[in-house]
Amino acid sequence: MGITMEQNVQRRREYVEKVRNSFEKDTVLPAEESEEPAFSFAKLSFLIALILFGAFYLWQESGEEWYGYRPADVVVMIEENLFDTNLLDYVMIKNET
Repeated sequence: MGITMEQNVQRRREYVEKVRNSFEKDTVLPAEESEEPAFSFAKLSFLIALILFGAFYLWQESGEEWYGYRPADVVVMIEENLFDTNLLDYVMIKNET
């Protein structure tokens, strides 16, 4: 009628053994490298922040205006949070007890 269950199991075992033997015994697979990328996102963001800080410091020392703004104006804007998006109002649930 066909292949019996025992014959099928035996053929599968032989196939698995054949595949296992097809690999070289002496071959050592290289371990996966877990190194960070050469230039990670954290390094890039730190470099951008450092450049912006340096540019602002030089601008502040020169005292020049840029598009009608002085460094003191920018400091006041940052202190007053003029560009705050009120994210906490959207994300946080207010406790009204």
